[in-house]
Amino acid sequence: MKTYDDGHNALTGYKAYLTESDLPLYYQVAYVLEHFLASNMANPGSRFFSEEEISSQLEVSRPTVNRAINILIKNDYLKRVRGKGTIVKKLKDVSLVLMSTLLSFGEMVDKIGRNCKTELLERTREEALTSVSSALGIEPGDSVIHLKRLRFIDNQPLIVVDSYLPFSRFSELNEVPENRFTSDLYGLLSEIYNLEIIRAEREVMAARMSLLDAQLLQVELWEPCFRMRGVAYDSNGQAVENFDARISGTKCVLKSSLERPPNYFA
Repeated sequence: MKTYDDGHNALTGYKAYLTESDLPLYYQVAYVLEHFLASNMANPGSRFFSEEEISSQLEVSRPTVNRAINILIKNDYLKRVRGKGTIVKKLKDVSLVLMSTLLSFGEMVDKIGRNCKTELLERTREEALTSVSSALGIEPGDSVIHLKRLRFIDNQPLIVVDSYLPFSRFSELNEVPENRFTSDLYGLLSEIYNLEIIRAEREVMAARMSLLDAQLLQVELWEPCFRMRGVAYDSNGQAVENFDARISGTKCVLKSSLERPPNYFA
């Protein structure tokens, strides 16, 4: 195991990251270990510190270390192998390319060759909030269809998304069998209404996780989260969907590819 030149164990210098705060100590330890793995570019398959070593170097209890290790195992940083101890895993972050191309979630997953599924959690008719009616270009209080869905990649819950569509235009979605929402929403809209989404406005920000979202994404309440909000439009320029998605920040990377326009400096 790598050590510092002065003979102290590798984790000793990370004790300064542990502070007296409202953040539970076991989660602080998990953050320290995650930072160590990223900074030292630990090789997949190599043995990680034992719980005893971590406890000694960070001067925290074994139960605290055990809870921290379990977080890293859940987030695919580590795994336990009988007879070998705790092993570094090859990280499999999901790279979402939703910021640079007009891809729906289903289309994006097909492009990167991963397994995708969607679970419809809620489908209701409700009055549009002011922000929703403004985004969709309808009157405040008009009815919308609210779809709450949980999106999975390789059986990992990664995205919770609330979608709002004008009821007057898409009322048939209330009668569609739930199992049809396991596929891509835009594909379903194309099939039923023969429309195509050709433009979307999206914005991404850091956000706090709600208790419900944390439970659905199977992460701790204080773990990082991306929030993506926006509006999708059809070929006639009409707003089709106002969406609000929360994306697991521990399992996903948002990617964007940009090019300078030709003759930019001309």
